[in-house]
This record gives sequence, structure tokens and C-alpha cells, in this order.
Amino acid sequence: MNRIDETKKFLKSFYEGTTTEEQEDKLLHFFQSDAIPPELRMDKDLFLQMRQRNKIEVPSGLENKISDLIDAENKKEKMRLAKKRKTFYLCFGSIAAGLLIIISSIGFFYKQQNEMSQHTLKNSIVAQAEARKALLLVSSNLNFGMNQLTKAQKKLDKTNRIINKHIY
Repeated sequence: MNRIDETKKFLKSFYEGTTTEEQEDKLLHFFQSDAIPPELRMDKDLFLQMRQRNKIEVPSGLENKISDLIDAENKKEKMRLAKKRKTFYLCFGSIAAGLLIIISSIGFFYKQQNEMSQHTLKNSIVAQAEARKALLLVSSNLNFGMNQLTKAQKKLDKTNRIINKHIY
């Protein structure tokens, strides 16, 4: 086996991470010589750069800075989840409140109708006004609940945009 074939074999092992120190020393001696064929010049540059990796100095405190950044991101993520959970509960609570208002209004309306039928209203205009008033109350309460639901949806959409902005 000639020297170039042996070097190619060692390079393949080097790229696979299976070379011994002796094989790497042979590669180093080969690449430090002047007789390097053109097809191995790129390998020479790469090998020599990778060989110098032990000389790279890591700044002091870098590990702490990275750890602090990771902790800060974890804290931000927990805050995002808490906001999302809060928005969910706000939305759920608004829906529940809206339903409670609707049910209460319907109950009030039926109670009013029951009382009206028991007292026999003589004037149909008064009965119509009372029904209109009850329906306006139901409508008002329903609109209030829907406004709360819309506000909660807008907050949820805003939160999702912020989260998507940071994720993507």
C-alpha cells in the first residue's frame, strides 16, 4: 500500500472518528510535508484546523452565562404558559358568566310572565312593554357576555401571535 492510499485510509477513519493517536500523528507528518497531491489539499486544511481544536480557549464564565440564558428562557416559557392558562380560564369564566346571565335572564323572564299571568294585566300595551323590557334585559346581558368573550378571544389571539413570533 503506497503512502497516499494509506493516508486516504487514515483520513476516512479520521472523519469517522476511529483513528488512533499514532494514525493521526502519521497524518500530521504527511500533511506537514511539501509533497501533497492536489486532491488532498482540502483535506490537509481541514485536518490541520481540526487538529488545532485543543488550542481553542473557552472564555471564563461562559458556562455560567449560557446557564443563566437557559434559565431565563425557561422562566419566560413558564410565564408564557401561565399567561396562556390565565387566558383560558378568563375565556372559560367569561363563557360561564355569559351562560349564567342568560339562564338567569330566562328564569327572570319566565318568573315575570308567571306573575303577569297571575295578576291578569288589563292593558295589553303594559304587557307588551314589560315583555320588551325583559327581552332588552336578556339582550343586554347577552351582549355583555359576548363582549367579554370577544375581549378574551382578542387577548388569546395576541398571546398566540407573541408566542408564534418567538417560536418561529
